[in-house]
Amino acid sequence: MKILYKALMLFFPVLALASGDLDDSSFFNTKVLKDVSKLKSELLHQNFKEVSLTTFDSKKLVAYIREVKNPRFTFIAFNGLNLNLMGGHSDLSEMSFLASMLPVDCTILLVNKRGIDGSAGSQWMHINQNNALNLMMHDVKSALEYAHNLDQGPKFLFGVCYGAFCITRTYLSLSESDKQRLNIVGLVFDSGWTSLTRMVEDGIDARFNHLTRNSYLNNKLTSATKFLYSTFLKNQVTQTDDRFSIQDDIKNLDIPMLIVHSVDDPLAKVEMIIDILGKVPQCTYHIFPPGTSTHGIHFLKQKHIYNKLLNNFCYSIVKQKATYFNNFAVFSALPVRKLTTLGAPSA
Repeated sequence: MKILYKALMLFFPVLALASGDLDDSSFFNTKVLKDVSKLKSELLHQNFKEVSLTTFDSKKLVAYIREVKNPRFTFIAFNGLNLNLMGGHSDLSEMSFLASMLPVDCTILLVNKRGIDGSAGSQWMHINQNNALNLMMHDVKSALEYAHNLDQGPKFLFGVCYGAFCITRTYLSLSESDKQRLNIVGLVFDSGWTSLTRMVEDGIDARFNHLTRNSYLNNKLTSATKFLYSTFLKNQVTQTDDRFSIQDDIKNLDIPMLIVHSVDDPLAKVEMIIDILGKVPQCTYHIFPPGTSTHGIHFLKQKHIYNKLLNNFCYSIVKQKATYFNNFAVFSALPVRKLTTLGAPSA
């Protein structure tokens, strides 16, 4: 059986997935996801261990890693601002599913942001301080350096919501030498946004129109929120456009990106994603049609489709990288691939 399993891993790696059947995995059980202690216990049971990452300003970030020897690739994950979508105060709630979807021959690093679940600092620093984005970008770089010290093989960056924005902004800021040294081969952009100003302004209606069952009350709340935003926040938010936007710079992305989004996303409206699809040179995307998923929980709503998207994306890249003799310049010139079209989920 061991020989057969190794053969599967070598010739059909997408078939040899970790943790068995997705339907039996605890990482899709909302009761587990809402209980941080149970979630950590399950990660430890799945051969993860807790580690500390040191940032450039000597802060400690708590992370969980499943490290394997000579991994086919390393997968580094960041969540968005923790708004307790799953009810727990941990970034792990929206990242632990990767332990069940990604194959056992890859290393997985799940990083808690500042101020979350034992990490030093505060996640709100990223928004409130002038050097907000720089802090998060440095934290992504710290995770990359940590992973690189363990293995110099291919690395994927994964982000949800604000995390998706930050991993993309971080990659775009790297020098060509660091991109090649760190061996970053792909980005996964889950429920992300490309402009803070646009996300805030476009999202007010979506957030308050269905807040209660009373449409009159919803309209009043929406109007009040727009007034408060225009009066107190709009100038501050629009001043961040130069830092908190990748709408134009994303055309310079020189590695493949998988975009996973939903038409029903209330926080990052789908129009923002549609606008960049033609700009990303090597873009694979899937946009879930109405009624099938929402912000940041595609892994729960559509786990089998998500599993297929994620593994097809990762393995197509590591195979291509091997085929092209690890040549970064040639690899970066690979053609655009689109697995799906708008509103048409994968089979």
